[in-house]
Amino acid sequence: MGKLKTLFKDTAVYGISTIVGRLLFFFITPIYVSSFEPKIYGILTDVYSLSAFVVILLAYGLETAYFKFSKSNSLAASTAFWGTVGSSTLFGILLYCFYPELIEWKAYDNSFHWLFAWMGAILILDALCVIPFASLRERGLSIYYASFKLANILLNLILVLLFLKFGYGHQWVHHPIELVFIANFISSLATFIAVMFYSRAILIQKTSWSLWKSMAKFGIYIALAGIFYIIVQNIDKQLLIELLPDEIAYTQMGIYSACFKMGIFMLIIIQGIRLGLAPFMFDTSSEESIFRKQYALAIELFSLFLVLGMIGIMMFLPLIAKLFIPNPSYWEGLKIVPYLLIASLMFGLYSFLSMWYQRTNRPYIGTFLMGLGALIAIVVNYLGIPKWGYMASVYGLMGAYIFMFICSYTLGLKYYPLPIHHLRFIFLILTGIGVTWILGHIPSNGLLKYSLGTLALVCLGLLYRPVLSPLVLSIKHKLTNH
Repeated sequence: MGKLKTLFKDTAVYGISTIVGRLLFFFITPIYVSSFEPKIYGILTDVYSLSAFVVILLAYGLETAYFKFSKSNSLAASTAFWGTVGSSTLFGILLYCFYPELIEWKAYDNSFHWLFAWMGAILILDALCVIPFASLRERGLSIYYASFKLANILLNLILVLLFLKFGYGHQWVHHPIELVFIANFISSLATFIAVMFYSRAILIQKTSWSLWKSMAKFGIYIALAGIFYIIVQNIDKQLLIELLPDEIAYTQMGIYSACFKMGIFMLIIIQGIRLGLAPFMFDTSSEESIFRKQYALAIELFSLFLVLGMIGIMMFLPLIAKLFIPNPSYWEGLKIVPYLLIASLMFGLYSFLSMWYQRTNRPYIGTFLMGLGALIAIVVNYLGIPKWGYMASVYGLMGAYIFMFICSYTLGLKYYPLPIHHLRFIFLILTGIGVTWILGHIPSNGLLKYSLGTLALVCLGLLYRPVLSPLVLSIKHKLTNH
C-alpha cells in the first residue's frame, strides 16, 4: 500500500503542477494574439508546431528507457543523458548545414530568418533536460520536478510581458516576434542550469555503450509511438484546410481548434497520472502478484476519476465555454465536445492499460497500435471531412482511440492479466460514455441535464465505494496523525 500512496502523491503533485502550468500558458496566448497580427502569429505557430516532431527525435524514447533500466543498472542515467547530448549535437550540425534550405522551404521574410536558430537552441536545451527531469521523478523528487517546470513557465511569462507589453529588447532584434523565442531560450537555459544542479552526478558517471544500444533499441519504439500520437492529434487540422473549400476552411478550422481546447481538462488529468505511473511501472522491488494488484487498483481508480471528470465537464459545459471561449461565434463547435471527451477517455484508458508493454519489454506493441490509430484518423478525416466537416475530425480521433483501447484491453487479458473487477470496469466505461453522449444532447440549462449528471456521479461513487473507502480512511488516518 506504501508504493500506491507514493503513486497517488506523485500523481497529485504532477497533476496540480500541470494544471497551474496550463493556466499560466492561457495568460501567455492572449499576449501573443494582442501583440501580433494573424499572419505573424501564424508564423510563430508554424515554427513551434514543427518543433513537436524534433523534440521526440532528440530524446528518441530514452526517457522511458531510463525508467526501464535504472533499477537494474546504475549507469542508466549518465548513459541516457550523454545519448541525448549526442543526438542534440547531431541535430545542431544538421541544422547549421541545412539552414539555408530550411529558410528557402519556409519562404519567410528576411526578418524571420533567425527564428529557427533560436528554436534549435531551445530544442537542444529542452532535450538535454529530459533525463535530468526523469531522474528527479525516478528518485521521488516530484516537488522539485513540478517546481522547476512551473518556474520555467512563470519566467517565460514574465519575460514575454517585459518584451511585448513593456517594450524591452526591441532594439536587439529584427522583428518583435524574435523576442518570444529569446524569452523561451532564457527560461529553458535557466531551467537547464537548475535541473542539472540537482542531477550533476550524471556528468561524472561512466557510460556504457552496450547499455546505450539496449536503451536505444527499447526507446525507438517509444519515439515512433510519439510521432504517431502527434499525427493522431494534429493531422485533422491540416486536412481541414486541405479538404474544405477555401472560403470556409480557416473559419471551420478556427472553430474546431477553439472548441478542441475543451478537452484540455481531461488531458491534464491523464498527463498527471502518466507522470506518476512511469516510475511505478518499472519498480521491480515488489513481487509480481503484489505489483499487478496495485496496478489494477490504480487503473480502476484513475479510470473512475476520468469518468467523473468527463461527466462533470458536460454538466457545466455552458459555463466552462463562456469562461474559456468568450466569443459566441465559436459556440457552434461545442457539439464536438461529447465526442472529444469520449476520445480523451479512451486515450487515457489506453495509456494506463498499455504501460505493461514497457514493463514486459514489448514496446513495439504500443508503437504498432498507435500507428494503426494514426492510419484510422487519416482515413476517417480524408473520407469524412468533405461530407461532415470538422465533425469527421472528432469522429476520426474518437475512432482511433476506441480501437486502440479495445486492442490494448484484449491483449492485456491474454498476455498480462490483471485482477481488475472487469464487470464493474466495463460498466464504468459504458456508463461514462452513455451519460456523456446524453448530456451532450440535452438543452444546456435544463434541469434534466443536472439531475442526470448528479445521479450518474452518485451511482458511480457508490459502485466504487468498496475501492474508495480504504483509500479515504488511509488518507484520513495520515492527516490525523499529522
